[in-house]
Amino acid sequence: MKLGGAAVLMATLVAASVAAQTVTAGDVTLRLSGRMHFQFNTTSVRAGDLAEPGEVASVAGTTFETRRVRMMVQVTIKDWITGYVEPDFGLARLTLKQVWMNFGFSDAFQVRIGQFKKPFSQIQLTSSLQTATIERSLRIRNLADAYENLDDASGAPALTRFRGEVVLGEEQEILERFGYLGYDMGVAAHGKLGVFGYDVGAFNGAGPDTRDDTDGKAIAGRLTWTAPVETPLTLGAAASYSEMAATATDVVDGTAWSLDLELGAFRRTGLHLLAEIARGDNLATDHPFVAGQAIASWFVPRRNPRIDGLELVARASWGDPDRETDGDHGTLLSPGVNLYFDSKNRFMLNWDVFAPGGDRFDTRHALRAQAQLHW
Repeated sequence: MKLGGAAVLMATLVAASVAAQTVTAGDVTLRLSGRMHFQFNTTSVRAGDLAEPGEVASVAGTTFETRRVRMMVQVTIKDWITGYVEPDFGLARLTLKQVWMNFGFSDAFQVRIGQFKKPFSQIQLTSSLQTATIERSLRIRNLADAYENLDDASGAPALTRFRGEVVLGEEQEILERFGYLGYDMGVAAHGKLGVFGYDVGAFNGAGPDTRDDTDGKAIAGRLTWTAPVETPLTLGAAASYSEMAATATDVVDGTAWSLDLELGAFRRTGLHLLAEIARGDNLATDHPFVAGQAIASWFVPRRNPRIDGLELVARASWGDPDRETDGDHGTLLSPGVNLYFDSKNRFMLNWDVFAPGGDRFDTRHALRAQAQLHW
């Protein structure tokens, strides 16, 4: 959609949400909501660090950006049929994040059809409105470009390349690059049976807003168990089969497995821990990858007319894209602090430090600050 059309659509949605967030007419209920993430970030990468520095005059050391600008529209019919549309206008580029319909036949059995997140990785499934870190994954500007042409002593590539891009050693980066998680088009059955939950679906496997480009389908599923204890505790296990077109003539496939846990809850006093480990097939080399991430936060409520609470955050993410290749692993460390004003409205500050495993690679870092508004 052209920018003009996107602007008209966004203005219409904003006007509607201001008029009323929830409208009910007979058996139909319409709910409007939205979010804005405005981010400032830095990068330690400079033009001279790039593989072909002559092509780029400079790399901006600092920048502001509209990380997310989303309007969400949810319609519910007779309390069991639901439709959801979530466009994103970040950086003035209109994309569809979620667009689906859900048929809630019962708590134990529901069917969702459309575009939504694959049921894999609790960290990725957690909404950006509730993640303790600003980013779920490694997102240091121009980092992949800086590592692109660094080879080992024999002249072979020192890092895995898939579909023309470097795969960096970080958990979410690996899983997303090989198509094991993320937004995709498909159909899924999900539900809850007491303390157990399930979610399993078939997807195109080509990514969001994209028709399938292979003969097969991607499959993903997740099982959860919620402990019947006072402190919220959920354990999960998931599998994801990915089939992708690596080139115009080459189709590759593989499977990934993960275990995850969530202890505590968003804005609950005390500890909130999200942790997961994953292992699977590297689609570029057919060798296994191993990765893991843990995000720990501690929320302290405050009695102040303007400030609801303070949250200290620490994240460690590690990934090895190819267990048969030395020096391609990496570690991402992110200390941070979040200041809450009301509900999900907050100011966030993170320092991301990425330490690559190979001797030929330099440690890179980024300072990022983000303001989040939700209504």
